[in-house]
Amino acid sequence: MYLRKTIIFTMLAVLAVLPACLDEAVKPVKEAPPITWPDLSGEEDAIRTLVMCYDNPSLEGVMTIYENLLHSDYFFGLAPEDVVPGDPLILTRAEDIAITGVMFREQTILDLEIVASGLWHDLTEIGGSACTGCRTTTRQYLIQAQFGRNGDIYRSNFEDALVTIIVAPDESDASKWVIRAIYDHGT
Repeated sequence: MYLRKTIIFTMLAVLAVLPACLDEAVKPVKEAPPITWPDLSGEEDAIRTLVMCYDNPSLEGVMTIYENLLHSDYFFGLAPEDVVPGDPLILTRAEDIAITGVMFREQTILDLEIVASGLWHDLTEIGGSACTGCRTTTRQYLIQAQFGRNGDIYRSNFEDALVTIIVAPDESDASKWVIRAIYDHGT
């Protein structure tokens, strides 16, 4: 008899709480509004798209957008003070994509800001290689990142952080701009 009462009381308690749990489970999850990505028809669109990828690192498909933003000959030039002596100063396109993928998956905080306006200049070569139709700009930037809830928060110094961004016409659609190279000048 004691066991039967215990089972009945347990079932009543579960039934009393269950409607509240079901109400919570049935409530629709608010979805973020769809993102309108730049059409890449202007040089600034490439920078805006880069920043938007960093603003939405958990968004499904963001790595595809990021990869498509990078020219096939893309590379990232690291600031010498950010590299262990003897290590390469250049990340290839594949290395950058792999590292960015890990950053996007593992981040708990990730924010990138690049000054929104700057002068663009024509550029005919990069490191002795032709760069047909290329344009370049140097801007101040701020990046803030944390990986893991208890990880250190890295924050660049906005006044000292400069980045040079080189864009080129997209190889598959010359009416669109993609990033050909980025040089980090350090913080």
